[in-house]
Amino acid sequence: MAKEFSFAKVFFSFTLMSKNEWVGFSYIEVWQNREFVSNSGLIVSPAFRKCGIAKAIKEKIFDLSRQRFPNAKVFSITTGLAVMKMNAKLGFETVTFNEITKEKKFWEGSKS
Repeated sequence: MAKEFSFAKVFFSFTLMSKNEWVGFSYIEVWQNREFVSNSGLIVSPAFRKCGIAKAIKEKIFDLSRQRFPNAKVFSITTGLAVMKMNAKLGFETVTFNEITKEKKFWEGSKS
């Protein structure tokens, strides 16, 4: 079961459930007047890891980003090797921080 929520700022979350049990989560956030879209917060419950769930969620969130914001530059900031590999398979390119959103709120939220 997937749930999608929309807030005043363009924000969508995708939560995967199985028999009322949380399986995984990711979200989309839009920046700079829809010029940039971040795919973030990919989390999979330990009980469901190594089953392809992360890949399925990552593909769904990427497809949703492309459908809703076809002209935006989609990005994903990560230091995790598994997510880096998934990003490469989806066509993400490695870029410097200077090439993504300059919006102050994004960078303030990325400090943690």
